[in-house]
Amino acid sequence: MAIPGYRILRKIRQGGMSTVYLAVQKSVDREVAIKVMSPSLNNDPSFGSRFYREAKIVGKLSHPNIISIYDVGSYKHYNYIAMDYLPGLPLQDTLKSKGVSPQQAVTIVREMAAALHYAHQQGFIHRDIKPDNILFRDDGSSVLCDFGIAKSTKTDMNMTNIGSVLGTPHYMSPEQAQGKTIDGRADLYSLGVVFFEMLTGQPPFSSDDPIAVAVKHMTSPVPKLPGALKIFQPIINRMLAKKPAARYQTGKEIIDALDALQPKLNRTHYTQHTQHSTLQVYNLVQALFSALTTAVSLSLQRLLMSRKQFSPSTVQLDQQELEQIDDFILKNKESEIRSRIITKPISNKNRAWFYIPAFLAITIMGGFIYLNDYQPETLHDYAQRLDNLQQTLQEQPLTLPQPPTAEPAPLAAAEAIVRDKAPSQYITAKKYPLTIKTEPQHARVKITNIKPTYQNGIKLEQGKYHIEVSAPDYHSQDFWISLSNQGLTESVRLKPTRRLLAAGSIIKDTLSDGSAAPTMVVIPKGQLTIDGQQPYTLTLDQAIAIASTEVTFSDYDKFATATGQKLPDDYQWGRGRRPVVGVNRQDAKDYGHWLSEETGQHYRLPTQQEWEYGHRANSSSAYWWGEKAKAGSANCRRGCDSEWSKLFSSSTAPVASYPATPYGLYDTAGNVAEWLADCAEMDNNQERCLQGLTAGGSHESSLKYLQSHMRKKTDATTRSEAIGFRLLLEL
Repeated sequence: MAIPGYRILRKIRQGGMSTVYLAVQKSVDREVAIKVMSPSLNNDPSFGSRFYREAKIVGKLSHPNIISIYDVGSYKHYNYIAMDYLPGLPLQDTLKSKGVSPQQAVTIVREMAAALHYAHQQGFIHRDIKPDNILFRDDGSSVLCDFGIAKSTKTDMNMTNIGSVLGTPHYMSPEQAQGKTIDGRADLYSLGVVFFEMLTGQPPFSSDDPIAVAVKHMTSPVPKLPGALKIFQPIINRMLAKKPAARYQTGKEIIDALDALQPKLNRTHYTQHTQHSTLQVYNLVQALFSALTTAVSLSLQRLLMSRKQFSPSTVQLDQQELEQIDDFILKNKESEIRSRIITKPISNKNRAWFYIPAFLAITIMGGFIYLNDYQPETLHDYAQRLDNLQQTLQEQPLTLPQPPTAEPAPLAAAEAIVRDKAPSQYITAKKYPLTIKTEPQHARVKITNIKPTYQNGIKLEQGKYHIEVSAPDYHSQDFWISLSNQGLTESVRLKPTRRLLAAGSIIKDTLSDGSAAPTMVVIPKGQLTIDGQQPYTLTLDQAIAIASTEVTFSDYDKFATATGQKLPDDYQWGRGRRPVVGVNRQDAKDYGHWLSEETGQHYRLPTQQEWEYGHRANSSSAYWWGEKAKAGSANCRRGCDSEWSKLFSSSTAPVASYPATPYGLYDTAGNVAEWLADCAEMDNNQERCLQGLTAGGSHESSLKYLQSHMRKKTDATTRSEAIGFRLLLEL
């Protein structure tokens, strides 16, 4: 597989609807993940619509815990999205392999709650929160992915019918499982399910039957957490409340609840993961620990030389000394440590030879554990190491002389390490300000190779930083900068995309042979409410461009000749500027794919909502020109008074023979009916469209079939003298 502008490296993962590849974006030499929709789904516009809808939604979201989209397009029969490459395994794989600690779970929930809070504020509900859709960056931060079935709360037009259900049963809220109207609180419920699974290793409700799982979500009480995790029970109970009103209402409320719980978590030793900028401290602690462990071993042997009755299993530190050590070690396995460290009183004369190095070694060990992101079993491993040390002391002959009065060599070596290296290791690197001035001013600035969020004047250490600047309706830029001890202010001016073109602007792309592609007219985004017995609202979230005329024979014949297709019949009416007829729905889609390859843009059939929005041009009347027939407005069989309609026959007229709509579109009513992207009926395998939709009426239609809302179901394989098409260009 090849996609222009990208070098495919390898497959990352494959699902039922798409495959994800690791690739290099050649223009900026950046690793990206390319999500490619399965070509077998191309015949169903609902899948293509959902696929591109994900890119459009994520393109509107800018948050460090939400995946970023770099590019979206179509090449040959491949629809693709280029996005952040996240090298970490999905949370689902992590849970199956090694699980996560309670504090890691808290961190992930906090980050996901922040991402959802932001998405909900922007008007989007994810609807599929689950471990498979949570991935990780190199720095360990979690990222929310896959907005393929997300829903906008700012429009009345849903991508699913009322009563239908989308989502994953094990993670659905009760209202989502019932097909009811949902809001952001459904996502928070699903996040609660993920939280429970991270804590316990399994979701709260399970069954082999998806329906049984849904019933449990609706009726079963929230399971109790194990004893050690009961501190999280109040938060889990509220996140998994059956009624949305009883849950946290926003992601911010979840974050506040976790913050309020943090002091208790700290006392329970669920310490939060901390990242270090360098490995210097880590390496120092390792060196100290190694040296002091040797000192402890040596001191123990000297004690044994001085005490004939020593037994490793019968000597014990007194309570005061244990309390001193407890200040420096974690207490999860305190009893195991105490049971393994010695039993009978030791004389004050010899006690120092053991306690001083032991005290220092355990202190350093505490730091070592901290730097290694402590897990409860770590102290058990240390206790086992002490057991092994005692066993060695019992088995090996003791041949060392009495302890000299001089300082033990290992301690001297350890102090030398501290004396020689410690000062330089703990010096905080100086930081310098970085400011990126953007045009437009609302552009988002992201530093992709560090975790902190960019702010004007952010202070960073000297070095190289990868900057990405983006804004809706502008072409993004990314580049490297070198920050010196003088600081840096950089100015970036983004180039506007076609979406910022004024309504009615003309776009003419160029084909590979130098000739012009069909003329496209920019249609502004907006909403239009149509009154009537069943009022409805048309919504266009982004500006688009629609062909000013139906595709002509002149346009289509270039495609047929270039691809070896059979030229369609003109029914002896002439070719050239007449609208192409005799093409089925797939022929129209193939022309759109070819035009996309020729121009590097994304051409396709319009959906019925996009078509009607452009056709009406802000008119809510029966026809775009008004409520009643108007002579000379369209080419139809009866009621239009068309010169192309005879007593016993009719024919197409050359395009643009009749007045254009206020948006500049010709012949959206009459002349030829136009194929739409929507499919009215699929076969059982959902591999091809059986019944397509056409709109606009034709030269064979009566005037009433030219009304703006009229649609006609037509066999998708039909090639008729009354059916043609026009294309949409995504901006």
